[in-house]
This record gives sequence, structure tokens and C-alpha cells, in this order.
Amino acid sequence: MKMPFALLYTFNLLRTNLIKTIACILIAVVAPFLNSLKDIRNEDKIDYQYQKDGQYFYVTQDISNSQLTYEVQTFDKVPHIKNGKIISYSYNDLNILIWVVFVVLCLFPIVGIFAADNDLSFDFEKVFQATVSYYITCELEEGIYYYFYGERFLGKSDRTLNNEYRYIARAFRISNMTNIKSCPVWKTKTQNRVSKLEEIGV
Repeated sequence: MKMPFALLYTFNLLRTNLIKTIACILIAVVAPFLNSLKDIRNEDKIDYQYQKDGQYFYVTQDISNSQLTYEVQTFDKVPHIKNGKIISYSYNDLNILIWVVFVVLCLFPIVGIFAADNDLSFDFEKVFQATVSYYITCELEEGIYYYFYGERFLGKSDRTLNNEYRYIARAFRISNMTNIKSCPVWKTKTQNRVSKLEEIGV
């Protein structure tokens, strides 16, 4: 029993576009973590404070490089103060890094969709040919090789083409299902004889 067409097509699509496939998987992994890191809590110890012209000024102290440093912070309203410290929150810059990784990963499938170059695109033609070739059969009759997709006759050759083409569909310029449907329904003499024998139950 042969693999269903849709399943095989999906497999070939993923295999042919391995890097883009990995990128899509990583996108799904990274997406839930966008902006997931909480804001960083900052605590600045107040050394001195005063109010002037409706603004609030706070001189805060911090230790930097083993030295005590001072900074003046200005607010339009009284900030959140707890235990003599100004409590504030700042955006976690690691969220930016996650966003950068996410955007870079998104470029792979986006470029693949719009690129004309086969090395960059998803190369749907190659994927289709790889899939269809799996279902193409060959009938040898009187030294001639006849190739079929189901009942559709694709073409013939005086030699086997399997060794010349990685995907036999390329030998007959089959790049989509429309090409196949345009091929005639035809049978070799052997196939006709087998069909007649089957009809009479032999």
C-alpha cells in the first residue's frame, strides 16, 4: 500500500526545505516567550528629596565599581516609595533579544515564499516532482518503456530513464497536476490484455 499523496508531499516539502523547516519549528518554540520576561524591579535608596515648581526631586545613591555614586531623579508626581527606596520597573532587555531571534527566524520562511531563486525558495516544483515520481509506473513492452501516472500516459522511451533523472517526472516536464491531467488515458497492449482477462474473471 502506497503512502497517501498529501502525506508524502508534506514529507518531501519538509525534507527539501530542511533549514526553513527547522526555522518554522523554532518559531513555534520561541513565539510563546515573546515579552514573557517580567520587568526588572529597581530599588534606589533615597539620600535627599525636595519639591520645587510642582516637581519632585530625589537624590539617590548607588554603589558602582565599589564606589558610592549619586543621581538626581525627577518626577511629576510622587513615585512609589517603600522603606526609603524608590521602587520602579524597567523593561527587561532580554525580551528584545528574544524578539530579534524571532524576527531572524521568520525571515527564512518569508524569503522562501517570495524568492525566485530555487536555493532560497521552497521550490514547490521540485517537491511536486519528487512526490509524483513515487507514483509513476513503467511498463516494458517490445523493448519500449512506457511511463504512467495512474491511467495517464506520460510518455515512452527506448531506454529506462530512472538512471538519468533523480525524479522521473522531470523527464516528462511534469511540474503540477494540470500537466498530468492533460496527458491522455491510454494502455499498452499488455495492459489491455490484462484488463480484458480481469473483466472475464480470469
